Amino acid sequence: AAGWMYRAGVEGILGIRREGDWLLLNPCIPADWPGFSAQITLGDSHFKIQLDNPAQRSQGIRQAWLDEQPIDCAQGQLRVALDGGAHQLRAEL
Repeated sequence: AAGWMYRAGVEGILGIRREGDWLLLNPCIPADWPGFSAQITLGDSHFKIQLDNPAQRSQGIRQAWLDEQPIDCAQGQLRVALDGGAHQLRAEL
């Protein structure tokens, strides 16, 4: 049961989940959280995720970077291909 609760927390609050060959990031956090960092492995892909919340928002990613390159965050969420590599993913609400 602990594993299920952990997964529900990660998927619900941090908004990190897998959809096929994609990592989806769509966080919904308390507005007073400064952000969070997480390291996840999905298959052969590894991600260090850093989310910052300078404007004290609860959801809706405004900008994001994959390995320091700006990436699209349409509809306030991220979709990153699982390519078997190790990546740094940085986002800002």
